[in-house]
Amino acid sequence: MNGAARDVMFSPTRVAAMVLRYWYLLRSSFARLIELIYWPTVQMLMWGFLQTYLAGQSNNLARAGGVFIGAVMLWDILFRGQLGFSISFLEEMYARNLGNLMISPLRPSEFVVALMIMSIVRLAIGMLPVTLLAIWFFGFNLWSLGLALAFCGSAIAQTALAAPAEMISKFRLGHGQGRVTLDPTLNRIAQAQAAAMASKDVLDHDVLAPFNSRVASAGSGRAAENIAFGYDSFAKTLDQWIESPGHRKNLLMREASRVGIAHAESARTHRTYWAMVIAGGYERPASPTAKRKPGASQVCRIKMLGLCL
Repeated sequence: MNGAARDVMFSPTRVAAMVLRYWYLLRSSFARLIELIYWPTVQMLMWGFLQTYLAGQSNNLARAGGVFIGAVMLWDILFRGQLGFSISFLEEMYARNLGNLMISPLRPSEFVVALMIMSIVRLAIGMLPVTLLAIWFFGFNLWSLGLALAFCGSAIAQTALAAPAEMISKFRLGHGQGRVTLDPTLNRIAQAQAAAMASKDVLDHDVLAPFNSRVASAGSGRAAENIAFGYDSFAKTLDQWIESPGHRKNLLMREASRVGIAHAESARTHRTYWAMVIAGGYERPASPTAKRKPGASQVCRIKMLGLCL
């Protein structure tokens, strides 16, 4: 009687055995692992760059498009979670192994739990690399939103990035300057600065490295950086910069066209540190085949066979 009672109880061991079976199947196929990462990456890049473009448009339709894109990317995460559940079940049907499982001691509830666990494993394999790539390409740290929002990250990612750039553009347009658009390189520079300040819990332009050396990779003719801490929202941080003459001057930089914005929270004091990098002067490099002006003088150090060296 006791043996029969134990037999109908939920068994974590049988669940673990099923999860291990699916893990071995997944690990044995390199193509399956790549497929889990490939499609979320394509989605993130496609919608991310499209949202970056739309963020630079001034019409209401473009701003509404950012909300739609966030909803599509949230749907993609939920869809892939469901897909991970279904694929494991369909593999059993394709291998004609479902009947063998049903006549084994495995209970339906244990089977369902094993499929749910494997779905989470598949989702983690696909989404973790994508969240790191989002930091690299767009300067957006999904995990800074907190664990509760981690699974909604793609829905909020580009909207969260676009709003500060739009606010800066509106301020510049109201003072006779041009719009600015998000730049992935500037976003990475700003994210690195914000993370370094939060890590050391200090407000300092040189906490990571001098600004000139950090911004050199952007390739801009001129650039400036604003930093701040204390406010959780960018709107309040922007107001703080506007009230400061030096920060206001950076916001209204002439001919600025690109911007990067990021924030990070200190683990010790829970302060929110902000960094903004604004840049302009992205002139095209002079052509090496440009013709020399007719009257230009030429200094010859060595003359050989009619050639001036």
